[in-house]
Order: sequence, then C-alpha cells, then structure tokens
Amino acid sequence: MRTIITFFKTYKILFVWLLLYIIIQCLTLLDTNQDGIIGNVSLHHLIQYMVYSLGLVTMIILCTKSKYLLIKNISFSIFTFIIFWLFLELTSLGIHKLKVLEFNSPDNALLLIEANFQNTDRQPFWGDFNESFGKWRLPNDSLNRCRCDDNSLLHYKTNSFGARDKERSLKNTTDKRRVVFLGDSFTEGIMVNTPNRCSDILEQNTNQEHLNFGVKDTSPINYFLIYKSIAKKFEHDVVIIGILPANDFEDYSEDDEVSLLRYPVYRPYWKNKNNGYSLNYSLASLSQAYGALAIYNKPREIFQTKDSVYKMLTFGRKIQGELIANSYLLAFIGALGRKNKKEIFNETSMFENYPKDKWPTFSYSLKKLIEEAKGKQIIVLTIPILKDVKLYQKNHTNSLSVKMEEFCRKNYVNYIDLLPFFGTVKNPNELYVECDGHWNEKGEKLAAEILLKHPIYRKAITF
Repeated sequence: MRTIITFFKTYKILFVWLLLYIIIQCLTLLDTNQDGIIGNVSLHHLIQYMVYSLGLVTMIILCTKSKYLLIKNISFSIFTFIIFWLFLELTSLGIHKLKVLEFNSPDNALLLIEANFQNTDRQPFWGDFNESFGKWRLPNDSLNRCRCDDNSLLHYKTNSFGARDKERSLKNTTDKRRVVFLGDSFTEGIMVNTPNRCSDILEQNTNQEHLNFGVKDTSPINYFLIYKSIAKKFEHDVVIIGILPANDFEDYSEDDEVSLLRYPVYRPYWKNKNNGYSLNYSLASLSQAYGALAIYNKPREIFQTKDSVYKMLTFGRKIQGELIANSYLLAFIGALGRKNKKEIFNETSMFENYPKDKWPTFSYSLKKLIEEAKGKQIIVLTIPILKDVKLYQKNHTNSLSVKMEEFCRKNYVNYIDLLPFFGTVKNPNELYVECDGHWNEKGEKLAAEILLKHPIYRKAITF
C-alpha cells in the first residue's frame, strides 16, 4: 500500500493526465462533445487540448529525470523547440494585431462550435442539395440581390427542376433542335439577369430552346454528373460544355480533406484506383454538409460533421488540421504564400500554363461526359476571364487551346475557344464586372454573338 502511495506522490501528474483522458473518452461515448456547457466552446476538444498539453509536459519532465543522456537531450530539444515556437506564435500575433501584414486570425474551427458559421434568415439559394453531384439549387426558389458594381437588382429564379432557367418540358415539343448548356458560374450567368445571359440570347436569336444547367462553384466532374442525373432526361440534340480554365482544374481531391474541418462541403471527386478512377465523395452523407438543407442553420450539427471528419483523419493530417485551425504562425506564413501566389496568378494564365498534373482527372471528367452524351452534337467551349484576355493580348500564347483541340479531335467532338475572339476587343474591361470578375451584359452579348457567327455552332443547331 505504501508503495502505491509513494508512486502516486511521485507520479501524480500521470494520474491527473489519466483522469482527464478517461473524462474525454466518456464525453465521446456519451456524444456530448457539442453540449455547449461553456458557451460556444466544444468541451470535448477543450479537454483534449488540456490532455495533450499536460501529456507533453509530463513526458518532458519525466525524460529530464532519465538516467540516459540521449533521452535527456531529446527532452531539452523538444522543450527548446516549444519555447521557440511560442515565440514565433507571439510574434505572428503581434504582426496581426499591429496590422503589419493583413491576414485572418486562426478560426479555431475544432474548438469553437460556431466557427465559420454564417447565420442566415433564409435557406441557401445555392447549397449541397443533390446526392449525386452536390452543389445545386432548390426547385421553384428565388433570390434578389444587388450587383456589387452598380447596385442593379439581380433576380435569380429556379424552375421545378432547380435549374436557373424558365420552366422546361422533358419532351421537345417543337420541330427545332434543342441545346443543353453545362458549366459553372459563367454559364449560369451569375452577374446578369436571365434574359441577358449568353444562352438566353442564343435562344432569342435562333428560336431554339437552350436549356441552362450551369451552376456556380462546380467543375467538369459536376458537369458530367449533372448531365447524367438531370439534363440527360430532357430531349435534346446539342450539348455545349462551358469550360472555365481559371478554376475548372480545381476539383476536390483527397488531399483537400483537411479543408473540411473549416467548411464541410459535399463534393464528388475521382479516386485513383487500380490504374483507373472510381467516383467518391468528400463526406459520407449529403446531410452532413455545411450547405445541406437539414443543417445549414444548425451550427452544432455542422460542428458534429467537423468532429466526425477529424476522427477519420490520419495522425499527420490531424496535426495539420490543428495547426491550420489554431496557429497564428501558420496563418502568417499562409498570408505570405497567398501574396506570392497572387502575384504569380496575376502574371500567368491557365491558357498559357495549365496545371499538367491536373489534366488526367480534368480530361477524364470530360471523357465521361462525352460518353454519356453519345449520339449528341457536342461543343466544348473554353471561356477566358479578364486576366486571360489581357495576357493573351500581350503575349499571344495559348498552349491550352492546342491541348484542347487535340483532346476534342481524339474524342470526336467540336471545340470553340472564345479567347482569341475576346482578345480582339480594344478594352476588355468593359466586358466584365470589375468588382466580381464575371461577364456583365456586354460580355454575355459578345459570347452569344461569337457563337451565332461561328460555323461549328451554326452547323450544330441546323438540321
């Protein structure tokens, strides 16, 4: 008994650590880690941080008492590293507070239940609503908002299928050809009202239906799944795929799973498996997503998803997630990196230098879409942002066009590159919303005029 008491007195810190560990495990089993006992703080993660800190201190203290010199040296090295790291954290905090360099403070996404939560009075207009492709809109919904440059009113309205388009029938009730548009925010026409969109202008001028299935924040894998799940159900003859090189290479991948700790979104992605690709999703269920209809206004349930994602991460990814969520030093380094990337971004164009490592999954999504639309006239359309146009006018280089032409030729589809046409405009700034970067009414009109005159488009809509 005396031996046990002596051991407890000597190593009482171990017992405190063990007690805290037992408490944290009980909280996990009882699923009360979002109980809100301490306001906006997750008690589960708070105790977890305390356990980790106490465990680290315990280890260092015990190692300094070791009779082995190597262990002592390692413990002192760890202690020195921690002191140095704390110094860098305080320095980064000072830089942030004194605004020497503007950067966002850590969001503490694993500790604060309402971190990154945006309270809203209405359901999301764009959200994680579809089990197959994620980002979509609700049927028969509407939203009004002001455009950032001139405060003009934008009126968004969806049809019964959730497309931002007029009501369409599954059957083609005319004797004319029907066109399906796929793409992201440029195809959707995010900065103009629907009558002023490229697809609507084409419909007005040809008297042929142009069904718009574009939706913002998506990429080719979404275009494929949207077409397969929804658009293909509508009788049509032509498919136009709007590719925005500026961000269409930025598909979600397994390497992005740590980002789910900040915003748990439901995104499809291709997983490389046995020299092929399999379709996977960032979350186990659509209902777990930040923008899901079931939990968009419930921060505790959103936090529960973050907690679930955290538990599934490898140890290395957990450390990465913790540092991103809590470190001022990493936020400072990230700000420096983003500043450098922004400078590089402004000086380069995806048309000049597309990411070759992303080409396999990018082209695979397009191939799957082309296979799904077999028997239809298919046009792949590359869309430039303002920076692309200005750099093209300056450098007259377009390596992506060569790659896209080769891809389209091998897959027996047509290709139209808008960049050279936009490059002839004397002042391209007039075509884009300055504070946003998307086409304004002039940009949408020019795109439509280019297509109306282009032999590939004219041939596709003519019997």
